[in-house]
Amino acid sequence: MIRTRTLLAALALALTSTATATAQPGSTVDTADYNLGDAAFTVPNSPLPVELQGEVYYPHDLGDVRRPLIMLVHGLFKTCADASGTASFDWPCPPGTRQLHSERGYRDLGRELAGHGYIVVSISSNGINGQHSNDQVADRAALMNKHLELWQRLSASGTGALAGKLPADFTHRVDMTKVGTMGHSRGGAAVIQQASHQQRKAWPEGVTIRAVAALAPATAYTPDGSTGNWITDIPYTVIMGTCDWDTRTAGSELLHTTVRHTAPAGGYLIHGANHNFYNTTWSNGPGSFDDAKNYEPKDKPAPPAGQCYSNDGKYTEQKQLTQDQQREVGDAYLSTFFRRYLGGEHLEDPVQHVTPVERLRLETTRR
Repeated sequence: MIRTRTLLAALALALTSTATATAQPGSTVDTADYNLGDAAFTVPNSPLPVELQGEVYYPHDLGDVRRPLIMLVHGLFKTCADASGTASFDWPCPPGTRQLHSERGYRDLGRELAGHGYIVVSISSNGINGQHSNDQVADRAALMNKHLELWQRLSASGTGALAGKLPADFTHRVDMTKVGTMGHSRGGAAVIQQASHQQRKAWPEGVTIRAVAALAPATAYTPDGSTGNWITDIPYTVIMGTCDWDTRTAGSELLHTTVRHTAPAGGYLIHGANHNFYNTTWSNGPGSFDDAKNYEPKDKPAPPAGQCYSNDGKYTEQKQLTQDQQREVGDAYLSTFFRRYLGGEHLEDPVQHVTPVERLRLETTRR
């Protein structure tokens, strides 16, 4: 299946020079998907058969250049819904129910990046969610590596399981030595683990991770520096929200416990952002909810309409961002990060006036 649209102009960015291998804002972007089956891959060290399914965003005119690839990875969310809209954690989805596509919740970001010349793949991990994986982070990292292996083979020789499954010819058009990864929630924890120094041996041959972004990442299942898993020399950013009452301030902890860095590392704190609104599937329809309303303690009076409590223990009332506003701000910072470190563009942080955004800096250390 293929869909085409023209990318709207992105948020204004302060730009001092432009990399030569990128498209221009307003370029036509195509969207396609692939599905190799609900049980196409068995996660290593686990009996779980999971899907190999993804949605791809790419410039309509691929040209003759090799383009960096960016992989998007979602976290824990319901997997299926029945006709009444009741959502569940099942896999595969039982008869009479439909799949909830968390991987399609980042379409705006995927199209934004594709409009600047990148090939973006958003992968589904419903099989991991629905079968209650014991190690959701490690299993997601393994699933990422399998998809990267498929793309490496497709790009190198036009062969493998993805051959003939997509409407465009990606042979020799993907630079698998320039890969960026973005993970949300437990997906954020997964991209950190997958990129860690100790896990590089699991990267498929010919694949190199060059930039890692963790969006509202979870920490409960993530090894930190004390266990010997850390990112060392890859540009790395964490994006968090002040009204995220799911992972709360976990991103700040990750920023300081997983990085023993010789490359740029830091993060951003978006005022009024919750956990779920970055993903349209998590924000609308079956299973969706506004986690900013899950503040604790539960007996605290609700904040005024349009406001949310900060998750830093101070319960500061803040203007809560709408879904569109939150995705606009989050996508702008993610796009800038990847264009800066994969595309070589000399970009300042986004110019936006929607909400305050604090820059979190990290004093890097060596080990």
